[in-house]
Amino acid sequence: MIKLVVCDLDGTLLNENSEISDKTKITIKKLTEMGINFAIASGRSVVSVTRFRNELGIRMYFICNNGANIYNESGDVIFSAPMEDYTVEKIVKFLIDRNINYNGFDENNIYIHSLDSGRIVSLENKYFSVKEIIKMDYYPKMSKLLAKGEPDVILKAKEQMLKEDFAKDLDITISQPFCLDVVDKNATKGDGVKLLARNLGISTDEIMAFGDGDNDLNMLESVGHPVVMENAMESLKVRFNHVAESNRNDGVARYLERYFGLG
Repeated sequence: MIKLVVCDLDGTLLNENSEISDKTKITIKKLTEMGINFAIASGRSVVSVTRFRNELGIRMYFICNNGANIYNESGDVIFSAPMEDYTVEKIVKFLIDRNINYNGFDENNIYIHSLDSGRIVSLENKYFSVKEIIKMDYYPKMSKLLAKGEPDVILKAKEQMLKEDFAKDLDITISQPFCLDVVDKNATKGDGVKLLARNLGISTDEIMAFGDGDNDLNMLESVGHPVVMENAMESLKVRFNHVAESNRNDGVARYLERYFGLG
């Protein structure tokens, strides 16, 4: 029996306009009224996730920054795993050597190498102060680092990082074809759902999860009922049998309606 549904945001719960549709809001409300818990697991930070939680109007756990920060139903931090400063320095130098633009994040700031040579690519820039690494005399700890570029550049960067010794300290995933997400090795969505299961006193077999990107893979592998979106990366679609319709067509809501008889 499913007791918890965990859902990615971009490309999954959110439509092409980065919105939660009215149909999806109604469906999730019905789900929670049945006594089934709902949680969000996203590469976004807590400020974005809280906004969407407020739109849904329910209490929930949320996994943010791909698992680097996890919050309980009251909004309190129950887990945090930032990357150390020396690790951040190593990643930044790797990306700069390859002319790959990046944004880094901690609780209050977006870090960019230089506003003269880079771009703020995060959808969350309005929530944070912007700091330029080139003007700082130290490398800060970061919850997540996001690199953005052409898909072939991003794929090559991931492959190179995995060939070197980054992998022993980091979880390196492609959340969208043009986005490379880098977090601490202990900060993954898969680790996050295991923590939620322990907190709720349930088995991971009693969890359903929805995702569309490489950063959702270990979460989907960790739960009893993994569901990939029709618009998901092909690398995910070949691994799992349960497929929801596209996020453009309220795929999560339609799947939940069928599975739980919510129509």
